[in-house]
Amino acid sequence: MNSRERVERALRFARPDRIPVSLPPPFPNDILECWPARPPLDTSKGPVRDEWGSLWASVSPGAIGEVVEPAIIDWDRCPHFRIPPVNDPERYASAARPIADDRGEHYAVGVIPVSLFARVHHIRGLDNVLADFYLNPDRLAGLVDTSGYDAGLHRGLPHLVMLRPHSYHFVGQLYEQVLVVGSLSRLQGSHNNGRLQLGS
Repeated sequence: MNSRERVERALRFARPDRIPVSLPPPFPNDILECWPARPPLDTSKGPVRDEWGSLWASVSPGAIGEVVEPAIIDWDRCPHFRIPPVNDPERYASAARPIADDRGEHYAVGVIPVSLFARVHHIRGLDNVLADFYLNPDRLAGLVDTSGYDAGLHRGLPHLVMLRPHSYHFVGQLYEQVLVVGSLSRLQGSHNNGRLQLGS
């Protein structure tokens, strides 16, 4: 029984030979996570600006850090804000290679790397976003639409579906996952074997 069969049996409650696991090397791993490529964000040597324009700094060794200067400090700068090429097909091609190389040995999970709330508070700053819910709800909704749903879900999901993974994993909050379920239900079409795995 290979890893793919083990996970599929577990999902059907059909008595796999053992419980499927997803662990880092050198431990056993039955899951093949397929992430679209993203530029590295290494804050170990000092503050780094991400592709969205926000400056990150590490607060402790080994941690990715936090945003110390958001891309949109005030709304007057919003017209100059540009969405990076997050849906470049090449980014998804990097996720396709592991699936092809694996030849069905593992249970392939297409990762949808969009958290709408995290994305906007990384762009705008957490304190600003929390205030915007009350003071600037229309502007905040527009930023969510353009930076999260439109850039990551609406335009990105078709690339992921074409990879034909066994299931999907959305790395956002529960209330955001409703958007993904709706989007995937429209995109599945001929890809009826795909399953959606929700989680944060």
